[in-house]
Amino acid sequence: MKKILKLSVLLLAMGLIFGFIGCEEDTGGGDGGGEVSFQSFTPPSIWVENLTGERLVVFKGSLHPDYLLGGVPAYSGQHGLEKKPALFNSNQTLVLLFITEAQYNANKNNRK
Repeated sequence: MKKILKLSVLLLAMGLIFGFIGCEEDTGGGDGGGEVSFQSFTPPSIWVENLTGERLVVFKGSLHPDYLLGGVPAYSGQHGLEKKPALFNSNQTLVLLFITEAQYNANKNNRK
């Protein structure tokens, strides 16, 4: 679990340095819908912790809207991400991508 957290911090740092351009719009399907949920789920797909002062948006393996797992509030301890069976259906390498909510909102309507 510590390796996952360290990898997550590394990915976040890389994202802040290089920026995440090309993040497509969320899967809400229209204006006003599909906002990122910052709700903590029990039981979760995975527990995460955000010790930064910013709200984070989490994706599994890709910044594609189909891989959006949810949001993590600033300064949250154990926060449970939603179980999405389509994304957690087999044993595989787990890569989580964290971007700030501001980065997500600024780029969610960009198209490749």
